[in-house]
Amino acid sequence: MATKATTLIIRYKAEDGTWKRADAAYSDNGRIKTGHAVINNKMVPVGPYQYQVRYYVDRRAQYKPAGTDAQEAELLRRKIEQEQTAKAIADDAGLEVVEHTADRETLDEAAKRYIKDRKDAKALDAAIDAELVLNGFRALAKRRRKTRVDELKADDVKTLNRLTCADQTRHKRYKRLRAWFRFLGADKKLYARELKPTFTLTNPHIYTKQQITDILAQASDCSEVAVRLGYQCGFRKQEIEHAMYRDIDWENCTISVSDKRWTDLYPAEKARKVQERVKVRLAEAEKAGRILRIDPILAFQVKDAEERAIPVPTEFLNRLKARRAMHLNDILIVPNSIGNPDQSLLATIKGLAKKAGLGTAGVDLHTLRRTWMTTLIRNGVDIRTVQHLAGHAKLETTLRYLRPTEGEELQGKINKVEW
Repeated sequence: MATKATTLIIRYKAEDGTWKRADAAYSDNGRIKTGHAVINNKMVPVGPYQYQVRYYVDRRAQYKPAGTDAQEAELLRRKIEQEQTAKAIADDAGLEVVEHTADRETLDEAAKRYIKDRKDAKALDAAIDAELVLNGFRALAKRRRKTRVDELKADDVKTLNRLTCADQTRHKRYKRLRAWFRFLGADKKLYARELKPTFTLTNPHIYTKQQITDILAQASDCSEVAVRLGYQCGFRKQEIEHAMYRDIDWENCTISVSDKRWTDLYPAEKARKVQERVKVRLAEAEKAGRILRIDPILAFQVKDAEERAIPVPTEFLNRLKARRAMHLNDILIVPNSIGNPDQSLLATIKGLAKKAGLGTAGVDLHTLRRTWMTTLIRNGVDIRTVQHLAGHAKLETTLRYLRPTEGEELQGKINKVEW
């Protein structure tokens, strides 16, 4: 079998104004480094750019446009690679190839193939998201007596868009559906530009300094630490739940976010029993065609595999030292009553906000994280550093979290400008 590699290429505009091609760059975790090319054996950010998939037909290079979305481009590359490999095997065996096209699949088959591809690529969040979106879309399509991909029309997508939900949710659902159609090589009319839902981005909600003070005034010692991990370290919900005292570097005043094994959380025998229960649940889910966000080895996995060390304010570090001295046998910083990860943190935060007179609408742990990022920026920490500390792969993600300066603070800055 003789077949040349199928490669993801990034076509970018160089400093001299010419368009050039280079291999797309991949991070150590195997994911594409968005907007980066391999130039002179170095990973270099480029732009503007677009991805292409390079493959060969009769020894001649072909370039298929793959857009600007790195993950969707990699999906297309993998799909073309599978097709090219199958053709090469068939040629060697003297067999005629009947190409597998989207319109020969049922909706159920096509959905399973896409979800499996996302799982194989270790994009578990995308797989779970796809399962939810495609389950809903297939149920809707079947009510309209559509069971195969080739039976779908643009009006079916419009019907999904008309379902009652938040505008941003509708937009995200459409993006997942579009990625599925592109993966299948389906008719482009199914994801034409005019079908894309629009929504107005609102300023992200953050807490004021007084609101944080009011929340902390209602907190117990344990819940205060949970709030501060979100507000002063930018931890996500599960990062707070699985934060351990061993993560703290007392000398360098940092706390790290890293993967946690079951054996890190529990004694050996208890960890073994938990792992066995996890394996049983995974087997049951596999049999039922469902996806579970659990792992037989890891109790917690860092989002996007972005382990990081975050500076801890001195005052908070001293509070952690004092708490550690009173709880020498604890492994977790914020455990529940029996020493396990506390999965009731959201309810706890909502309760504190309600007692502080803030209500519970829109209250979540991510608001603490947004407040942390915005506070860092407003106090002079550069945006790239905030992106790194937040564990974001894309700068655009960090920007979405930030609340613009406004009110008296903005007026004060404007008044200081030398016009």
